[in-house]
Amino acid sequence: MGITVNRKLGKAVKRNRVKRMIREAYRKLRPLLQDGIIVVIAARGAAFQKKVKTDDIEYFLNKTMKSLGAFEGSNLKARMKNK
Repeated sequence: MGITVNRKLGKAVKRNRVKRMIREAYRKLRPLLQDGIIVVIAARGAAFQKKVKTDDIEYFLNKTMKSLGAFEGSNLKARMKNK
């Protein structure tokens, strides 16, 4: 997994806070993901609001992974072959 956070979005303390929240959300979802998946997460401006919590990031990460078919038992390989 890779995380990118643009310097323009905040100073080091804020960027590191966002990266920590993303890592924690990913740790909770990792057992559910298929093996061999490469994940790159690019943090956007909405993640830098003070009201954003790890649960919020986990919700959207879960929603995104589900729509991509990245969870165990989904047909990610078949979807990739069709593209």
